Amino acid sequence: MAVETVGLPEKVHMKITDEEFDMGEVIGDVALILKDAGGPSVIGMMAMVDIFSCFKEWIVWSGGPSMTPLSYLGGDQIAAMRILLKEGGDIGKTASRIAPIRDHKIDPDMAKLGMNIIARKAEQVNRGPVSRALILSTDAARVHILHYVADVAYEMMKEGKSITDTVHYLEKEWMEMVERNYSKFLSDSEGKEIVVKVKKVTNLGRLAPPKKDKISFWAIDINGDVEVTVNGKTSFLNGVAHEILPRVVLESENVSDDLIRNTGYALLLLSNASYASSTITNITIPTAIAVLLRDMSPKAAIREVLKGAYLTAALPGTKDKAVEVAKHARRIYGELQKIRQKQINE
Repeated sequence: MAVETVGLPEKVHMKITDEEFDMGEVIGDVALILKDAGGPSVIGMMAMVDIFSCFKEWIVWSGGPSMTPLSYLGGDQIAAMRILLKEGGDIGKTASRIAPIRDHKIDPDMAKLGMNIIARKAEQVNRGPVSRALILSTDAARVHILHYVADVAYEMMKEGKSITDTVHYLEKEWMEMVERNYSKFLSDSEGKEIVVKVKKVTNLGRLAPPKKDKISFWAIDINGDVEVTVNGKTSFLNGVAHEILPRVVLESENVSDDLIRNTGYALLLLSNASYASSTITNITIPTAIAVLLRDMSPKAAIREVLKGAYLTAALPGTKDKAVEVAKHARRIYGELQKIRQKQINE
């Protein structure tokens, strides 16, 4: 089995022959490291998994086509460092070479925006050529997403659409794109015609709060139904995370191979849907647009936004961030108005 790192110039490729490389040995060594680490954290394990995405084979899917939840930079950093050496430290050339690496993700633009955000946070700790190259390579995706969401939100609200309907449209559009891309990925990987669709996604899968005012967030407590069609045969998986998955794991000898396989397909899609909550542009930008266009208070606007954000509002903290962004947008707008008036007077 030959392995090579992705996105690198030919002379920088790390090629390993069958005689030199044993994938099973690597996996075994990693397992021993984890066993001896004394309780590695979930975040640490996910970050380590992402490091494997530097290999073209995408040893595990969470380091490959799936958009990692917080867009860890393990694989991208390795590629960037090697290309920087090849390009003599030229950050601009390095950025151009690594820009296509995330094109294989289920949502390339969102994956690039996630990387841009994390690379910017890395610069707050320690600036360097690697983080700078990663930022430059993903700035186009960042600008595209911010402009697109703002444009759609502005046009729909200007036409009289409700804030809730506007956000729901953005959420539904994103989910349909993820469904199409995941279905294509699974079909290509499995050599079958596979179509996966989310039929329901909400909270309170495992937990039933004693009071109506106590709710959980759906990414933490998923209550999701998924439709899986394999070569024309359709299965409906109701309660994938809290009903079907425990049965598949604990009673595997009593369930069909088809159900085990379809549960895996469904979980991959639900996992990617939950990643929407790590980049909340569908919440923050429409809130800011609503505050400016409809002269609303940020708190009133976010209430309407959250009614439509059935995917992105999956984790705590989104409300406060959106209110903060909306207040900042109002300040910027006010300053722009003053600047324009000053230029006219002069």
